[in-house]
Amino acid sequence: MLDSREAICKSCEDRGTAEWISALYDLMDDNVKGNAALVKKHSGDMLIKSGERCEAVYFLLKGTAKIYKELPDGILYEIASVRAPCLMGETEAITDEEFSRGTVCTESDDAQLIYMPKEVFLHWLHSSNKALFSITRLINYI
Repeated sequence: MLDSREAICKSCEDRGTAEWISALYDLMDDNVKGNAALVKKHSGDMLIKSGERCEAVYFLLKGTAKIYKELPDGILYEIASVRAPCLMGETEAITDEEFSRGTVCTESDDAQLIYMPKEVFLHWLHSSNKALFSITRLINYI
């Protein structure tokens, strides 16, 4: 279950991130709040593995994450680094495609994220035009 708006905002990297998630929080119904969760991750924790189906969407509130590509010999190399605020896995959730951009791991030891199961995320977008519009704007902004 998702914490209160105040608790979530206190977990954010900065004021801008707190305002971003606060606006999205206002659009979440009880189903979304009841099935999403604020989670803490540590450096190296894998969020999304390249080639796998999306099971969840992550809202990065504090910290950084890195995206890696895997070479044929198994070596991972960094292709991008993202910092809060950031949404991860949303495109794959919407398109029902495998995550192909690379493997996503947290870089910070105190990364704070909202974990939202894919089906909850999709239901939220289907049931709220305002949420759909806000997430679409966010995707295009990032």
